[in-house]
Amino acid sequence: MANSTKANVAKGTTKSGFNFAIDKEVLDDMELIEMLADEANGDITLLPAICESVLGEKQKKALYEHVREKNGKVKISVIEKELVEMFKLLKAKN
Repeated sequence: MANSTKANVAKGTTKSGFNFAIDKEVLDDMELIEMLADEANGDITLLPAICESVLGEKQKKALYEHVREKNGKVKISVIEKELVEMFKLLKAKN
């Protein structure tokens, strides 16, 4: 996201308090759509790649830390919920 202008970056905060900034160009990616469709059809192994595609490595790690439980686990269901909320927030802003 280093080359993004402010106009191309969408920012938001999920209900859990995670602040994110996503380059809008990232969302115009057919491979991302394919990954999202495959994940929606049950291939949860794509979730880390989806997170990295949308958020980048640094924000992906920050999201994992944000939702990490006391036992050290990062639940798949929580990551999915956060991503869905981010997409909904981005859609509402457009």
